[in-house]
Amino acid sequence: MNKNTLLASSLLLPVFVLAAPVTPTAHSLRDALTQGKTSVYFRLRNETAIQGNTLKNANATTLLTELGFQTAPYYGVDAQLQFANTSQIGSRHYNDTVQAGYSNYTIIPDPNSTRILQAYVGLAPSAKLKTQLKIGRQLINLDDQRFIGAVAFRQNWQNFNAVTLKSTRLKFTTLQAGYMNRVQTIWGSRSRRRAYKANDFYAHVVVAPWKYLQARAYDYWLEDKATSINSLDTLGGALFGTASITPTISVNYSVEYAHQKNYKNNPNSYSDWYRSLMLGATGYGLTAKVAQQVLRSQGTVATAFRTPLGTNHKFQGWADLFLTTPASGLEDNHATLSYKLQHLGNTLLGYTYHHFDEQHGKSELGYENDVWVNKPFKHANLNITYANFRSKVTSLVNTQRLWLTALVKFDV
Repeated sequence: MNKNTLLASSLLLPVFVLAAPVTPTAHSLRDALTQGKTSVYFRLRNETAIQGNTLKNANATTLLTELGFQTAPYYGVDAQLQFANTSQIGSRHYNDTVQAGYSNYTIIPDPNSTRILQAYVGLAPSAKLKTQLKIGRQLINLDDQRFIGAVAFRQNWQNFNAVTLKSTRLKFTTLQAGYMNRVQTIWGSRSRRRAYKANDFYAHVVVAPWKYLQARAYDYWLEDKATSINSLDTLGGALFGTASITPTISVNYSVEYAHQKNYKNNPNSYSDWYRSLMLGATGYGLTAKVAQQVLRSQGTVATAFRTPLGTNHKFQGWADLFLTTPASGLEDNHATLSYKLQHLGNTLLGYTYHHFDEQHGKSELGYENDVWVNKPFKHANLNITYANFRSKVTSLVNTQRLWLTALVKFDV
């Protein structure tokens, strides 16, 4: 599928959907407002970062506050407005890359910020329409967020000025397409890097006839007006599924491959690939998983496989040493073991081990241990996460990060 086909599909599908009969949830514009939903979200976090270099150890306490309102559907149309504020609490002992005078501290990328997080209007999802359309500023999370995500781990979330479409009208099939012309980054409202112009398209399809065999295919055309090496065309697909072995034990798997090449204003001419393999099992509260991810490079950081819009913190270790692929490429072999303590309110204990090697030459880069404890409540969540990376090369630095997080969320 090329981007012209994507544009045509994006224009025609809403016309087809709007032709279907719509029963209004709200009977007037006033009802749409009075029957709307207010959401409140608070996330208090303390992060400590220690690196084996000359930088000072960093510690940051920040509070993320989000306040939003979503109307009830009126003849199938709804709207949402959401504000976000990130504020430092207490004294400053970290480098957020925005506030001057703290470059001698390790970076913790959560600067103070106030901005509109979401502001869109569109077609509300419903059992009859089976289609959702959004026009305006919004959060976008596709699949596991490998390629496009909100980076919601950080205290300033990535969002997009976009037109997006999602339809499940075809049996067993989910179709998604979108166009994005501006990206608001995790660096907040006061940074020079707070946003940049884009000319991005995506097309995405998932076919799921059975739980044990599902497939997805995608193409992302990214044109970054500010950083030309992030202008990329990425075409890929995956097979994945879950199968029950006994009533209490199941196995799951995924196989994914993507090809990437330069696009539009990218000055480099190259072709790279990405491969991901995973096999896991769950039973009696215990989950085990082994996986491998390989990101190819052609010898420089600028010609390595890149995911500039992804939630990259989720991948290649939580210490964030590999948010971009090294010049030598990267092979990440990792294993995860977690256990849910149902008698303690579904408290989750988890551990992941990563072993990192070059994709070229296979030289050892380092290893990482990640551990976490997560306790959910009805409207809250407590979490402790620790990441410890140990380097085997001089180009990477030993890094430890500890997060203590308390979250409260409710709708009115």
